[in-house]
Order: sequence, then structure tokens, then C-alpha cells
Amino acid sequence: MKNTIVEIKNALDGISSRLQKIEGQINDLEDRGMASNQAEQVRGKRIMQNKDRLREFRIQDEEKEKGAENLFEETIAENFLYLKKETDTQVQEA
Repeated sequence: MKNTIVEIKNALDGISSRLQKIEGQINDLEDRGMASNQAEQVRGKRIMQNKDRLREFRIQDEEKEKGAENLFEETIAENFLYLKKETDTQVQEA
């Protein structure tokens, strides 16, 4: 009877130690997963920032291409709508 109890106790101890090992491995995997998610979020933010910067550069390039005349006409159209309707303004080169 004592031998059976000792064998059962040893079996339970073995199972308990294996369970602890498995729990440790699960915790490690969860930590890796969280670190991976954080890295992915940082990567996503960088991508969005780069896209925003690219849009800004494109807008600046478009404005340069339009030239002073188009910018002047746009400014008049936006700020002095009534003036644009009444007169036809022309840009004079300096």
C-alpha cells in the first residue's frame, strides 16, 4: 500500500513539474506575441508617417509646378470671390 502511495505521489510530482514547464513556455510565447504586436504597431505608425510625408512632398511639388500665376489666381478665387467675378485680373511679370 505504501509503495502505491509513493508511486502515485511521484507520478503527481512528475506531472506537476511538466505542467510548470508548459506554463513557462506558454508565458514565453505570450511575451513574444506581445512584443511582436508592439513592433507591428510601431511599424504601422512609421508607415503612416512616411505616407503623410510623401503626401506633403507631392503637394509641395504640385505647388511649385503651378507657378506664381496659378497660385495668384487661386488666392484671388479663394479670398476675393466677388473680385474674381467682376474683373479679370492679369499677373504682370516683374
